[in-house]
Amino acid sequence: MPRDHAPQDLLLTEDDPLAPLTLWSEDEPWRAASLSDPRIYLARMFRTQPVHTAEFHTLRLGQTLAEGGYRAIMFDYREAQIDHDAAAFEPVADAIAAAFPRSLIIVFLHDAGSHGFAKRMVALLQDRSVKTGRARSFDPAFNAILRAVSSPAG
Repeated sequence: MPRDHAPQDLLLTEDDPLAPLTLWSEDEPWRAASLSDPRIYLARMFRTQPVHTAEFHTLRLGQTLAEGGYRAIMFDYREAQIDHDAAAFEPVADAIAAAFPRSLIIVFLHDAGSHGFAKRMVALLQDRSVKTGRARSFDPAFNAILRAVSSPAG
């Protein structure tokens, strides 16, 4: 049975200044961590933000991902509060496509409440030629990333 969350034995880089393990706030409703090998950024999302705020943070995160040499990012939207309609996702998809490294793999973890959001974001990003996918639990997403980064095209 697939694991729902990252296993404890992964090499989390807890002192990584690019992915601090901070408590979420109204201004920054997420927690982030890094895996050392392969270099994967993990972002646990608690709620969506207004579009202009999401665009700003997306552009800033793109710089972090490039500076940190990340190969993939996993956005965990399970149990997150999604309060946008589908049209509001397009500017965020545009910001991701513009700011994230083109070689980066993006995976959305979702549950029943965030399924529609994840499905829509994947479609929008694929339309923008971004490598992306979605999964309901950690293991399939992590294994897909491992296969992709270890392939010759990775």
